[in-house]
Amino acid sequence: SNQIQYLETIGRGVQGQVITCHVSDCPLIPQNVVVVAKRFKEGDKHKRRADAMQEVLMGGLNHRGVIGALAITIQDPPRVLYDHYNGGDLAGFMDRCERWHKKGGKSQVDAAQMKFVSEKKLVLENRLGIALSLLNTMKFLHLHHRVHCDFHFGNILLHFEYKNDIARRVFVGICDFGMSKYLSQCALKEHHFFPVPNDEVDKYRNDFPQLAPELVGPQPAPYSTRTNVYSMGNILESLLGADDNWDGMTKTTRYLGIGWSAQFDAPRLCQIISDMMSTDPAKRMDCAYWMNRMYQAFPHCY
Repeated sequence: SNQIQYLETIGRGVQGQVITCHVSDCPLIPQNVVVVAKRFKEGDKHKRRADAMQEVLMGGLNHRGVIGALAITIQDPPRVLYDHYNGGDLAGFMDRCERWHKKGGKSQVDAAQMKFVSEKKLVLENRLGIALSLLNTMKFLHLHHRVHCDFHFGNILLHFEYKNDIARRVFVGICDFGMSKYLSQCALKEHHFFPVPNDEVDKYRNDFPQLAPELVGPQPAPYSTRTNVYSMGNILESLLGADDNWDGMTKTTRYLGIGWSAQFDAPRLCQIISDMMSTDPAKRMDCAYWMNRMYQAFPHCY
């Protein structure tokens, strides 16, 4: 019976809309605090309810990097309520950084966040810190037998902490667990990525680069912790700019208008991420292994 005052639609997905809102009559959520409601609209009443409960269950872990539900409403269509992450998703934030820098830092949109980025410059330590945080959260999910089956830039959220209207710190979290599965469920055929004809494989891999290659084909392999590692490699490749055409300016630095330190061992980072995205799933070790390699490669950054 919670009263929800909708404010702004901030996203649309396969299962429904994502809307900022105020909620009254909910003891778990203070009044006048902005939260996010995911409104489930796909399928019949029973499917919508099952999808909402699945999302609450799979994201119901106590970890700073897991964005779990605050509450779920009982009406149809159901709404799952979450904390509002004021930096939005990582892809959108990087796009805003690019626009802000193209305007010479004069845009007032998200001025406090952009000031934080400009001053801190998302330097090596910060970018590798975000990478390590994501790996640590994914390691936690895997230890609890969960596989995120829709892991990409849009499901990584940023939250800025402010002091005197100045952004001081940024936190990163993983969200949207509606398609996630327990590891024991992944082997079931109905939970595989749908079959893709051979003549469409290249198109799907181009459209969904975060998907491990074994997931896309006429007889797709099951999701696994190793498919999550591949997706993580794809994300870190863009976040850290470890592309093949290394020229001292990366995808991320082009967005932010900054360069790496001359002492940075770029080839070593490229090799780590290339190994994470190996076409052989057996070579994609667990997240703890990749965290250790990052620590060993860049001990001064942590």
